[in-house]
Amino acid sequence: MYLLGCGKKGASSQSLTLPKKENPLSENFLALKALAEKGDSMAQNSLGMMYYHGEEVAENDADADVITIPTGATGVVLAGALTLGDGLEIDVASGDPKIVFDTKGAEKFVLGVDDSDSDKFKIDTGGTVGGATVMEISNSDKSVFTQHAIVKINAQTGTTYTTVLTDSNKLITLSNGSSITLTIPPNSSVAYPIGTVIACMNLGAGIVTTAQGSGVTIRSRNGLVAGGQYAVWSLTKFLSDTWILAGDVTS
Repeated sequence: MYLLGCGKKGASSQSLTLPKKENPLSENFLALKALAEKGDSMAQNSLGMMYYHGEEVAENDADADVITIPTGATGVVLAGALTLGDGLEIDVASGDPKIVFDTKGAEKFVLGVDDSDSDKFKIDTGGTVGGATVMEISNSDKSVFTQHAIVKINAQTGTTYTTVLTDSNKLITLSNGSSITLTIPPNSSVAYPIGTVIACMNLGAGIVTTAQGSGVTIRSRNGLVAGGQYAVWSLTKFLSDTWILAGDVTS
């Protein structure tokens, strides 16, 4: 009950403060909470925003930051920006925990842990962890952050080999007793980022010839044939389908 206009006329006015009445939780909030607890991602997102802005419930930044994705979910779409006060935790039963940044263009960027490579944390271009790594942190030495400090080796022993996306910034060794053809594929087949470097070594007795895939141009002052056994050269992507070859080669 509210009392209005109490007191005698002309007397000094006094204010009466009543305790604030807590609003009961709305049906909308309770319905969303029930759906969120069952794993509904849209309800979880809406509930988080309600906690964040204090709508229909007391403001609670801790609860606002909780988004649960149910097992088996293929993805959660969030409209606008996602603000996290205390960080984001990703826990998966198997495979590579990752965050994919999709620009809806030619590039995707991935932050994640490579389960098949000693649980290294990696930053990749492409849609998978370990697909085309540009930076990584070794699980054995978490204090060291390296950008290709250690070059990985792709040992090939056949007479033909066409490079793949994971050859980016690697050393390809080619070893066979017969002549070997190393082919650089067109950008339409393998979209290496501009600036990609692939190192090569003629490890065996068979001499390696670098071949241009369909529409590919390889610029070289001396030729495309390895100078002999143990010759080393590099290929750098200069334009979409143009590469620069430098090293121990001849025509």
